Order: sequence, then C-alpha cells, then structure tokens
Amino acid sequence: MRARDLIAALMQASANVRAKIKIHERLSMMSDDSAATEAASPSESTDDHRGSHEITIPLTHIKLAGQNWPAEAEASEKLPVLALHGWLDNAASFRRLIPLLPKDRRFVALDLPGHGLSEHRPAGSYGYFMDYVPFVFEAADALGWERFVLMGHSMGAGIGTLAAGTFPDRVAGLILIDGMGPLTESDEGAPARFRSFLQSVRRAQKSEARDRGAAPGDSSSAAAVTNTGGGSVYSSEDHAVRARKLVGGLSDASARLLVQRNLMQRLDGQGAVDGFIWRTDARLKLPSPMRLTEKQVRAFLSEIEAPTLMLAALDSEFAAYENLIQARAGSIRDLSTKKLSGGHHLHMENPEPVAQAIAEFLGRV
Repeated sequence: MRARDLIAALMQASANVRAKIKIHERLSMMSDDSAATEAASPSESTDDHRGSHEITIPLTHIKLAGQNWPAEAEASEKLPVLALHGWLDNAASFRRLIPLLPKDRRFVALDLPGHGLSEHRPAGSYGYFMDYVPFVFEAADALGWERFVLMGHSMGAGIGTLAAGTFPDRVAGLILIDGMGPLTESDEGAPARFRSFLQSVRRAQKSEARDRGAAPGDSSSAAAVTNTGGGSVYSSEDHAVRARKLVGGLSDASARLLVQRNLMQRLDGQGAVDGFIWRTDARLKLPSPMRLTEKQVRAFLSEIEAPTLMLAALDSEFAAYENLIQARAGSIRDLSTKKLSGGHHLHMENPEPVAQAIAEFLGRV
C-alpha cells in the first residue's frame, strides 16, 4: 500500500472522533488538585498577551494536548494555522510568537505524541518519522479543518513538508522555521541504522527491567520502553531549567516555558514528592529505526503545491546544512526564503522579526 493510501485510510478512521473534540478554555494547564504525579500548574507567560487556552484533541488511539489562540472574530474566514514544534520541545515553543501574529486567524499549537501534555504512544510501539504525518491530519479533522496552514519548527518543519507533500490539496500554506524536510539515510546505511535501533531498544529494555527489579526477559517489563524522564531527576524546576539551557542555547525565560510543560513530579514510596522528571516519552531518544532517502524527501517536496516560507536562522547549528537546504529548495515550486538573526530557536528568542515575516506571508494565504 502506498504511503498516501495508508494515510488516507487512517484519515477515514479519524472521522469517527471528529465530534469528540473537547476545547478546555482555561488559562491554567491543570488545577492544584490534579493527580499527584502531575506537575505544578505552569503559569501563563506575560508574553502571551493574546491569551491562549488549553485544548485536548481525542484521536483514534491517543489524546493530543495543545494550546489554542482563537481568532478575534468568531466567524473569521481566514484559514487556521496548525503549529508543530521541534524534537523534545512542546506547544509552548510558540507562546512568544503566535501572540505577535495576525489576530484574524485561529492558531493551534500541538504537543506531538510523547511531548508536553500529550499522551504517549501505546506500549510496544516505536515511532518512525512518517508516523507523525497521520497525527497532523487526524488533528485537523478533529478540529473540523479541511484546509489549513502548517507552521513547523525544526522537526515540526520536517513533518510539515511531508504532510504538505502527501495531501497538497489540504495544506494551503507552509511555514518552515529553521528546517526543511527530515534527516535522511543512504540505501547502504539502512541495515546499520536499523541494527543500531534494535540494539538501543534492547539496552533500554534491560535497563528498565533492572530498575523495576524484574528478571531479564520478564515479559512484564521487556515489551517496551515507556517510562518518562530518561533517568534524570531534578531537585526543582530551576534545576531542570538550567539543564535545558545547556541544550540549544536557550535563554532562561525560553527554557522555562518549555520545561514547565515537560516536567512532572516524582513520588517516593510514601507518596511524597522527591524530585522532578521529564514527562517526555523516553522512546523519543532512541535512534530512528529507518529514514527516508534524500531522493524520497525531494519527491515529497516536489509534491508541495502551497506557497512556502522558509525562515533560516543565521546562528543556527543547522546553518552547516545550508548547501543541502539550497538543493532541497529547488524542489519546492513556490518558495520564498528569509535569513534572520538568531539561533535555532529564533522564534522564541527573537520573535519580532519572525512574526513580521510570517505576517507578510500570511497575507498571501
């Protein structure tokens, strides 16, 4: 079955849950009397002057969380925007950017599966990059959006290009923030990559079984790596913020936005809080089992019909891939590119020029 036919079948299944969408228009993430294992309620950022609300989207096999910025006019005819964050980030990645964008559109920023407040994939399943694409369209279906604009940062930009190339009639505009398509693998490198993935899974299973005191091979603990946290325990939110700042060159304020949505309390045997761990699905840190080839990625890019905006960060670690990105850019028929100052998270650290470029682009969509 072709990838497009498979995704279409999943989309048909998602029609059964469209009526189940529940929008929780509350400003706090969760109440103080939430389950003991939930993190303390993240405070609303003063940067988010437009006012976002929590949203829960029940899909066929999983519930996704996100943040919702309604359009000022309830009957706005402007197409809505679905925002996709980067790897190990979450919907809070867009908390500084979206309030600066035109208010005549609705924006929804998702927590992708295993990130932020969204549920994890079922036990025993391991995600391929392509697996994110059906979630995009299932979420859009549940929201009642036939056509929409996609905005993605980093990994989210890679997901966006595959989605726009799969169903080009549904994606009316595509905004890529420091990313264009997923990482690839050569034909010859596929066996070694898959071998590395399976070896990593086995090591993680043994480690989890050891932590739980199970015997090696015990089926109760060897089925999957499902625990959150990835091992690190932090004494406080500030401790976790300091750790997050070490990855990605984030400011304290930006790191805190992401940490507050990715952190949860850890309880000891008596039910008392003895630290904080990441709620992120630990399987996200496993090597990719399989990647598309560069030829396949460019085939998806060539299918994109939507006007596309690429915003490249001048100080990003991905600037080293400029030659590759330029080569890929030739496959997109309606592409405009802008280079802006800032690092990889420029939409968080330098949102004003990013917002200006996006606002100008949205005027075309």
